[in-house]
Amino acid sequence: MSRLMEIKRNAVTLIARNGFGAMSLRDLARASGLQAGSLYAHYKSKDSLLLEVMIDHLEELISHWQESDQRRKGPKVRLSAFVSAYIEFHSAHIDQCLILESDIRSLDEQGRAAVNELKRQYEGELAGVLLQGQRSGEFRIDDIPFAVVTLTSVLQGICSRYCRDNDVAVRHAISRATVMAFSMVGADRTTGGVNHV
Repeated sequence: MSRLMEIKRNAVTLIARNGFGAMSLRDLARASGLQAGSLYAHYKSKDSLLLEVMIDHLEELISHWQESDQRRKGPKVRLSAFVSAYIEFHSAHIDQCLILESDIRSLDEQGRAAVNELKRQYEGELAGVLLQGQRSGEFRIDDIPFAVVTLTSVLQGICSRYCRDNDVAVRHAISRATVMAFSMVGADRTTGGVNHV
């Protein structure tokens, strides 16, 4: 692991545990085995570190989905894949997810704009799946933007509650959340890789 990656990993742990405002560069330097002044060789400020943590997280999330997406399959398979990818990724990156939701207000206006643009890009991926299902008649959706916000909010809540325990809990969460997602978009659950529980 590179020194930079170690610093970011330690920053994620400290911010998730104590909050961004409570983390000092001195704490981070101590956790990383560095002098506080040497951190400035990597980051101009604590704010720039927070922005990089969030940007890295969202870029990895988008990449994870794009690798999981089955574009040549139908919208039901793709929606099922989206739910699985969302929960799997978030369960493996719980601290980063907490930071993104809790500390975005700590960014300056330019930083928030960069983060929100990546969030919109990710939500646009889901919107594309839902639009495909709407056009094929497999999904019954009147308002795709509202459906995107609703579905991602519910998935986020599921991850917060169920994805901290073990792989069995994560698999159960994926199964139940997929059934719920199909119901939300008015899809027939007989196909699309949905596991009935």
